[in-house]
Amino acid sequence: MPLPRTAIVTGSARGIGKAIAHRLASDGFKVTISDLPSMKAEAEATASQIAEATGSETHVALGDVSRRSDVQDVVDSHVSSLGPLYAMVANAGICQVNPAVEVGEEEFRRTFDVNVGGVFNSYQVAGKQMIQQGTEGRLIGCASIVGFKPFPLLTPYSASKFAVRGLTQGMAMEMAPHGIRVNCFCPGIHATAMWDYIDHHLGRLNSLPKGGTIQKFTDEYIALKRTGQPEDVAKLIAIIDTLIATLHSLILPLQPRARILSCKTSPWMAQATAANPRVVDRISLLCTDVELRFYSVIGVSPNTYTMAKSKASKRKRVAQTEQPRKIPKNALSSPPPDGSASDTPVEPKNLGTVVPDEELEITIDTLKTLSQYPSLIKTRQCRDVRAAVYDFRQSCTTGTNSVDGGAGTNLTGRITGALADGKFTDARILLSEMRIRGEEPKLGALCRWVRDLDFISGLSTQHRVTQDGELISVLDSVLRVSCPIDANPTAVVNPSSPIAPQPIWDLGPGPGVAREQVYASVLDKTILDAAPASLRDSLRVVERTEGGDRRPPNQYPAIVYTTTPDAVTLAAEPPSSTFHEHPHVPGLGLAKNVLTHDECRAIIAAGESVEFIPDSPLRQDGETSILAHNFYWVVDTAFHDKLWSRVSSLVPGEVGGRLARGLNRRFRVYRYVPGAEYRCHIDGAWPPSGIRPDGAYVYDDSPADRKQSSLFTFLIYLNDEFEGGETTFFLPGVREGSLNAYPVRPVMGSVAVFPHGDSKGALLHEGTGVRKGAKYVIRTDVEYDVEPSIRES
Repeated sequence: MPLPRTAIVTGSARGIGKAIAHRLASDGFKVTISDLPSMKAEAEATASQIAEATGSETHVALGDVSRRSDVQDVVDSHVSSLGPLYAMVANAGICQVNPAVEVGEEEFRRTFDVNVGGVFNSYQVAGKQMIQQGTEGRLIGCASIVGFKPFPLLTPYSASKFAVRGLTQGMAMEMAPHGIRVNCFCPGIHATAMWDYIDHHLGRLNSLPKGGTIQKFTDEYIALKRTGQPEDVAKLIAIIDTLIATLHSLILPLQPRARILSCKTSPWMAQATAANPRVVDRISLLCTDVELRFYSVIGVSPNTYTMAKSKASKRKRVAQTEQPRKIPKNALSSPPPDGSASDTPVEPKNLGTVVPDEELEITIDTLKTLSQYPSLIKTRQCRDVRAAVYDFRQSCTTGTNSVDGGAGTNLTGRITGALADGKFTDARILLSEMRIRGEEPKLGALCRWVRDLDFISGLSTQHRVTQDGELISVLDSVLRVSCPIDANPTAVVNPSSPIAPQPIWDLGPGPGVAREQVYASVLDKTILDAAPASLRDSLRVVERTEGGDRRPPNQYPAIVYTTTPDAVTLAAEPPSSTFHEHPHVPGLGLAKNVLTHDECRAIIAAGESVEFIPDSPLRQDGETSILAHNFYWVVDTAFHDKLWSRVSSLVPGEVGGRLARGLNRRFRVYRYVPGAEYRCHIDGAWPPSGIRPDGAYVYDDSPADRKQSSLFTFLIYLNDEFEGGETTFFLPGVREGSLNAYPVRPVMGSVAVFPHGDSKGALLHEGTGVRKGAKYVIRTDVEYDVEPSIRES
C-alpha cells in the first residue's frame, strides 16, 4: 500500500520541535503538534501558523510522553484525524542544571522518565501502530551532543542522552524486519528555550552575564563560532527519509563545526546513492556547515565522514540529467507566446523559493574567496562567473549598484546605497560630506538609514557583539547630520564603550511607594473581573490584514478594533496634569497624571479581552524578531475629545504656523515582556486615522482641503511596576563615535512627548528591554496641519 505522509512531533509547541514540524509540513506531511497540556495555547498557535504558512493539514494532541497511556492517546488521536502514521519524531525532553551531588531523587527520576522513557514510549507505541498498519515507518529520537561528551552540571541530562543512543540502536535492530527504520539526531548548542535555561543557570553558577555561557561553549566547541538554529535540525530531519531508505540506524550529531572541503566515499553512501542518485546532492546541501558522525548498527564504533561534493561533478551530473530535455536556442516555443497577461511570470516573494539558503551561502563564500585572488578571476575558468556577476549587477536595483556614484548623484542616494550594502566606512565618509555641505536628509531617508542598521543597544537584556561598535559609529554619523551634539556639561563619559548610559530620568512616586501590580491582575484575570461585562461586545473589528499581506510579511495578522462611544470611559473630572521638560534631551517632555490608574487599567482590560497579538515579521535571513504583542485600537470620538481636552494645553499649539488639530485616533497599544525590545528607530509621521460614518476604517481621515500629519510622538505609559523597560533616547556625544543614552522611566498615567515629523530634531530612541514583568504602552501622535495657517480665534 502507498506510504502515508503523516507525522507526530512531540515537544513541538516551540523550539526545535516546532521547526521540525514546520519543515515536515512544508514537505507535504500532515503533522500532529504534540506537547504537554500546559502548552495547549502555544501548541494550537503553532499548528495554526504552520497550516497557514504551508497549506498542510495539522492536528493538536496533548500528553505527557513519560506516561505510555498519554502517548497511546496521542497516536490514536493522530490516526483518527490524519490517517495512518508514517513518522514519529520523539523530540520532547527536559533539562536541569545542578551539581551532581545536589540532584534530588525525584529530579533524577523525572529526567529519565521524560528523556529516556518518553523516547521509548514513543518508539514502542508508534512502532506497534506501524506494524498493525502493515506499512513502513520512521522512528526518530532526540539525543544530544552531551550524549557523546557530557557537560558539567548536566550529569543526569547527559546520561539520559547516552541512553537514548543505545535505545535507538537496539530498537533499530528489532524494527528492521518490519521495514521500520529507527534513527536519532543529536543537537548541539542551538538557540532554543532549553539553552536559554542552561545559559541562565550555568551563568549564575559561574558568574557569567546573560549569553555568556552560550558564547563560552560556542567559542570552545564550535569552529564556525556561531550558535545553531532550530531550522538547522529541521533540515536534517527533512533528508532522513532518503538516508534511512537503506540504513537501519543512524545517529547524527548536528552542530556547526567547519566548512566542508571534500566528499569522502563510504559504504553507506554507496548504498544510499544506489537507491537514490540524488541523495548525495541532498546530503551535501545539508552538510555545508555540519559534521556528521555515523554509527553502524553492529560495531558501534564511530567513523567520521565530512561530506560535500565538488561543483564540477555536480555540474556534470546535472548536465547529464537535463540533456534529454535541452532545447536548441533557435527552436520555436510550442505553443508560441500570445503576449497575454497570463504568460507574465509571477514575481517570487521569498528568496528561498528561488535559491535554497544553503546554495546562497555557498555562492557568497565562493565569491568572497575569489575576490581575494584577482589574478584567478581573469582566468578562463572564471569566465562564466564574470558573466553571471555582470548580469547580477545590472539587475540589482538596491545598494551602491542603484547609483552611479558620480557627481550627479545626490548624497542621500549614495548613503542609502552604501548602508544597504553594509559598506559602513563609505557611509560614514558620505555622511561627513553631507554635514560639511550643510545638507539635511528628508525624514523618510533618516528613518530608513536607522532601520537598515537594525541596531539594538543591549542596555537591558541583550549582549552586544563586536560588530555593533561599527554600527554605533555609523549611527553617530547619521545623528550628527540631523541632531545637535549633546551639550550636557555633566554627561557621564564611558571611555571603554561607544555608548555612555546617563542617569535614569524618573519622575515616579519614588522608591518608598508601592507601585500598582497591573500585570499580576492580568495573569490572574482579576483585571477583567473589574471591567464592565459588556466590554468585549463593545469592541468590533474594522480591519484585518492577514500576515502574508502585511509589509513586511508577518506570521500573524494585524487586526484593528474600534469601540462604541464611552465603552472605555474617561473621568468627567480630569486629574491635575503637569508638564516637565527633560533637562538635556531637546524637545522631550513628560506630561504627568494625564490618565488615572483606573483609566489605564480599563484600556489594558480592553486589549486583554480580545487578546494582544504577537508581532513576528518573516525575515529573509531566517532570524526571528522578538517584538511586542499588539492591540490596534481606533478610539471613539468621545474618548478622543475628552483626552485631547486634557492635553491640548500641554503640547505646542502651533509649529511654524501649523496648527495642532488633535491626536491620531489609531492607538497602537503594546505589551512588552522579557526578551521583547523595540530596536533603535526614529518615528515617522502619521496622518490622523478614523472611522467613516458607514463604520469603515480609514487610514487618513484628515479633511481633503486641509491635510494633516503628525509632528510629535505621544507615548502613553499604562503601568510602571516592571523592571527595565525604559524609553531610551540617544544623542551624539562630544567625542565623535560616541552616543549618550538618556533613559526615561515610565510612570503610570503619564505621557512622553517628543518631536518626529521633521528630520531636524527627530530623536533616535528605543524601547529598552523589560527584565521582569510586562510593560503596557500606547504609541499615538499629535496631528498638525500640513500647510501653515494663521492661528484661529
